Amino acid sequence: MPTKINSAGKQQPYVPKGNGDASGEYGDYGSGSNKHFQSFKKPTRSNELSKKQIREIGQYVQNNFRDPLNNKSSLIRSLRWYGGSFGDLSKFTDEELSNIIDELYNLKKSDELYYFKDGSKWKLTRNIGVLEKAGIPYYTKEEYDEQKEKDFEKDLSNTKTQQKLYDELKNEGFKGAISLKGINDKNSIEIVNSIKTTIKEFSFLNDSLISFGTEKGASTLLEKEYRDYTKTSEYQKEIDDYKIKLEQWNNGKTFTKEEVERHFKTLYLRDNQRTTSGKFWGVCGPSKKDSRKSWIQLKNSQYGDYDETVNKKYIEKYGYPANVGASFGATTYHELGHAVCNYILGGKTIFDGYVDTRTLSYIEEIKHKYNKPISSYGKTNISEYIAECFASHYVDGTNEQANEVFNVLLNKWKGMQK
Repeated sequence: MPTKINSAGKQQPYVPKGNGDASGEYGDYGSGSNKHFQSFKKPTRSNELSKKQIREIGQYVQNNFRDPLNNKSSLIRSLRWYGGSFGDLSKFTDEELSNIIDELYNLKKSDELYYFKDGSKWKLTRNIGVLEKAGIPYYTKEEYDEQKEKDFEKDLSNTKTQQKLYDELKNEGFKGAISLKGINDKNSIEIVNSIKTTIKEFSFLNDSLISFGTEKGASTLLEKEYRDYTKTSEYQKEIDDYKIKLEQWNNGKTFTKEEVERHFKTLYLRDNQRTTSGKFWGVCGPSKKDSRKSWIQLKNSQYGDYDETVNKKYIEKYGYPANVGASFGATTYHELGHAVCNYILGGKTIFDGYVDTRTLSYIEEIKHKYNKPISSYGKTNISEYIAECFASHYVDGTNEQANEVFNVLLNKWKGMQK
């Protein structure tokens, strides 16, 4: 292709176009009256800038220049003044810096919002060039939601075995969120098998157990639970109601739907925060929105030889163990016992007792009939007594007291299905 020296003293390719009426030596940015050259993009050297340089220049412009294209002279002076922060810019002429600015800030996209990995969002009508040159990923709303979903799924598990276990549960109808982050594969299998075994007899747990997780996966699990909740019709109704309340609390100030959802999410995550503290190996609590639904969280710590040492001493001294079982499986059964009671007996809070006092009285009669603790921990209150009996039925299966209590719950559930 033929070349010609341009106004900057450099060779530039041109294409003869015949006797056109093009005005300007180099199309849209030149001067003169040559009629035989095709327009070319302005020469730029932005590829000589590192991604780090472009990011830093982009951040500086973002913070200091609302309209960089119409303030190029001032911007170029500033870039040279702070040049040390952006690397060596002395090798670029003012015209080359001007062309670089055009390339970074003159790329237009639609006015729709674009999202970043941290959830922040911009109307990227002039920053696209910076992002693309700097290699910073950005997404449309649909792409962002899809990426977040993938990140959540990845963060909820840390082994292929766990993911396989989750998939098996979901395929069998389990709708709750689950994360066994920080638990090894052997114990994960024990936990999931306990859940499966219980669900076979108490199928409502597929819907009523909204989440099951460990301390290490708690925050991600709650976020996943919230995201699932936002897809329900109940959430939309609650957002509408909350908007009215929020505007009343703020003397009639109008809030956008986005602002309402942001306020609501903050409260939801705060109010539903879960911890497993102190001596407890696991905790089961009722959902604040529906006391018949439950969440369960286990400690990540191993139980070691607790079962063999402490329980043996308790049995020798008192005739009953400290706990029915000191394993991940036994703890899972115990906490599932609480979840079953919350649904069948109508749990209000962890310690407030149950609504179905009639069924509770049957269990109290069994307790008095045997007049022997199922375990030391089972003496805490009626709720822990039932949960220990529930676990004993699955872990051991030979304790008549535990089996009777279990059958009261099972028969109650069967009666509820008629």
